[in-house]
Amino acid sequence: MNVTNLSKEERLKLFQEWMDANKKANEEGYNPDITSKDGYYLTFGHDYDISKEELEDPNFYLIEWGESSKLPYWMRQMADKIGKRCTIDCSGETGIFLGFTASYEDFYYRIKLDTGENTLETCVSSLSFE
Repeated sequence: MNVTNLSKEERLKLFQEWMDANKKANEEGYNPDITSKDGYYLTFGHDYDISKEELEDPNFYLIEWGESSKLPYWMRQMADKIGKRCTIDCSGETGIFLGFTASYEDFYYRIKLDTGENTLETCVSSLSFE
């Protein structure tokens, strides 16, 4: 579920529910299958779309991660790339870079592919810009 438009209170409530579900799953020895809805949720949690303004703010942090977890410098440097054409280097797919999305576990490039599909690409991959 994307929590971008929820209040901070709602986001923190959902994050705590996710933490509790993970704790229970770990205690029970549950190994989630990320291809299932429940497994994906247990592994990654909810998504938050980081805005250009948030990227440009050196003091912005994801409330779920805490104040000491500000965005990495390399992400903030890419704010000016939002809206530009890009190529996903590992797949060769092309599209428009829309920004970043954060799950409770990781960051992703958010891209509108030339096919019209929106996709999330791991930031372990790299993008090239025209």
